[in-house]
Amino acid sequence: PWLRLGVLYTRQERYRDAARAYQRALSLDPRNAAAWNDLGNVRLKTEALEEAAEAFSKAIGLDRGFGWAYSNLAYTYTLQGKYRQTVSLLLRSIELLEADKDKAVSWNRLANVYRLMNDYENAIAAYQMADKLDLGSAAAREMAALEATTEKENDEPGAAVIEEPQEEPVDELAKTQPIHTVKVEAPPSEPVAEPA
Repeated sequence: PWLRLGVLYTRQERYRDAARAYQRALSLDPRNAAAWNDLGNVRLKTEALEEAAEAFSKAIGLDRGFGWAYSNLAYTYTLQGKYRQTVSLLLRSIELLEADKDKAVSWNRLANVYRLMNDYENAIAAYQMADKLDLGSAAAREMAALEATTEKENDEPGAAVIEEPQEEPVDELAKTQPIHTVKVEAPPSEPVAEPA
């Protein structure tokens, strides 16, 4: 019940309550990697980056095959400006994650890190991989529209030059990255109790 309560509080953006619920769950089962990952996500939401990194590291220590914990730890390091440490974590998460959409998130995060490191060649390649894996993403749709417009305009005499989009400010990085949790749904008939 504590994990479900943590998920519920997180959805309600009651992050202090969510953290207490996850901590209670972890006091009962300290080897629950998903609960450590979820606690790390709550810590990210409250900008407690050191505590988030610690929680994600514990999740990885408990489950070396937990791809989201690697991706989330890398994202935390990105927010801390520890770019070089993130690359291997993100590559490992890409190896471990199974769904293409999930891998696309890590590829996108990797592209952002390369961009922050001024490694534009690798950034472009990583963005392309993210778009290839998640064709439904906004970035992929924008790129397809841009390519279609470019082809049409290049077929016409006096084709217009399309300006490259401006880069997002680095401060906006945190707002664009989803944080992934393990979803646990509470049965509709189950009452939700406040933690003691």
